[in-house]
Amino acid sequence: MLKKGILIFILVIGIVSPSILLSQYQFKANEFIKEDSMNLAIFELDFQSYEFNEANVTYYPLCDCCDYYNLPFSIEFVSPTDFGHINFKYIPENSTLFYATIVWMGQGEIYYPDQFLPANSFERTNNHIPLLENAQYYDRWLIPEYYSWTQYKQKADSAWLSIDSLLIINEFAEYPYR
Repeated sequence: MLKKGILIFILVIGIVSPSILLSQYQFKANEFIKEDSMNLAIFELDFQSYEFNEANVTYYPLCDCCDYYNLPFSIEFVSPTDFGHINFKYIPENSTLFYATIVWMGQGEIYYPDQFLPANSFERTNNHIPLLENAQYYDRWLIPEYYSWTQYKQKADSAWLSIDSLLIINEFAEYPYR
């Protein structure tokens, strides 16, 4: 399944030290985190409104030899003069976590993951989780040509506010992050 259009994606990663498959559409408390896995949630948002559209939750084997303070990802970014792409890989397995093309005027496509659940599959809570202190911003080409750092960070923080009350975010917040 290919996704087209202008989008923002947010990766939420929990690497913790058992579990529900994605066969349900309405999740309940404590159903997202697998304690024996690297847990990855990818949220797709509308680029202009920051409305949460859909998400993917995936699990990968833990990396016992990885540095606890760094994400075990490699990132390949090809800036879109007209066409580009971004590829996140999980280093221990060299497996693709996220791959999307970036095309001028916002017509890129998400190729991987290829299955997403709609936003209404994810329950909201009354608890808003603040952006994590160790959040990382990936600004491969927008700064300083299109936005100042302050504008870019403000936009990224606005995107976080559209998902900060989701049950899955609350569950990730209960565990230590790497």
